[in-house]
Amino acid sequence: MRSPSIKTALSQVLFSICIGIFSYLPNANAAEQISFRASGGERSLPVADLRKLVNTGEQSDLLSGLLATAKLDPNLVRGYLGVTIDIKQYDLNLVVVDKFLNSYLIELLLQDLGQALRPPGTDSASVEAIKAAIIASLADDNKISVIEFLEKYPTDIIIEVDRLTQIQARLAKDYTNLAEPLARLLQRLQMRK
Repeated sequence: MRSPSIKTALSQVLFSICIGIFSYLPNANAAEQISFRASGGERSLPVADLRKLVNTGEQSDLLSGLLATAKLDPNLVRGYLGVTIDIKQYDLNLVVVDKFLNSYLIELLLQDLGQALRPPGTDSASVEAIKAAIIASLADDNKISVIEFLEKYPTDIIIEVDRLTQIQARLAKDYTNLAEPLARLLQRLQMRK
């Protein structure tokens, strides 16, 4: 009976040490460019342009052109990029989030998402890059936003817009079916803290 609690405590300590070290490393391998692919075309944008939009509302010429072409309201995009989730509000910590990210159901979702968000030069999903960006975003303050996720993604990123739109539509449709099982999964993970 003692072994599981010692094992759990040791894994939490090691995980915390790794997160602590990771959160203080410079962002040398962080995303600097985002490439948006849609309907056969591709446009790239510095992540810094999105951060500037979130912080000040100002748009670079490139971002302004992209938003106009996509017929997107800059204020809506700014709001979406800046939405922040604080995991402490949900009585979660990094250990629970890590377990959640490594659960079977979430692994499947991340595999799908990894086809829409991936590093350049590969057509394969990058689940580990997505997990790394989520954990790195949460490591310093237990909060995550879309812009922080993009900044913490470990390499430049390609966003397959059409694929992402399909995933979003499917998730919205299945939300009622997924909400309860995901809540139960999180609850079980919290009990194992």
